Amino acid sequence: MDRVNLACSEADEIRSLMGHDPSMFDIAPVRSRNRIDIYLLPFFLISWWVRFGTLRAQDEDLIRLRNDMKMYSWYGALALAVLVGITVYSIAHR
Repeated sequence: MDRVNLACSEADEIRSLMGHDPSMFDIAPVRSRNRIDIYLLPFFLISWWVRFGTLRAQDEDLIRLRNDMKMYSWYGALALAVLVGITVYSIAHR
């Protein structure tokens, strides 16, 4: 159960970085001023999936947060694909 609590805690921090109700968390206002964390978000997501992706529990919070992490991972992959596409396009058309 400790791993479930840790997974939920770290997922809540990732959610706060994505902008979902940052007033709930004490560290979110500090992090929102430091924009470097938004660039570290893909690493936080990868770390979360590596550490807790295989965790199977019937905890409602974990199930909800796992779905959120899936959604954020898709958003991150889409943003990365757009960024790589723009970079490749700009290099090819110099």
